[in-house]
Amino acid sequence: WVARAWRAARRPGEERRAHVDEAISEHERFRQCLARDKRKIDTLEESVKLLLRGQMQLITHELDGNHVDKLAEVRDAIHDHLLER
Repeated sequence: WVARAWRAARRPGEERRAHVDEAISEHERFRQCLARDKRKIDTLEESVKLLLRGQMQLITHELDGNHVDKLAEVRDAIHDHLLER
């Protein structure tokens, strides 16, 4: 009887502990997924900024007929970005 009572008294604590351990491991998995997604979004954001910069320089060049040196800078930046990936 004593052993049964002891097991019954310990059971809620063991279940809670198992639930907390499961929640901690799930939280760690979500944290890793979010960190991976943030890295991807940051990379995409950098790519979009470079593309927009290039488009802006092309528009400026089309309007003015100048700024060839800035176009070369943007081209080099895009080239470097593509090589780094």
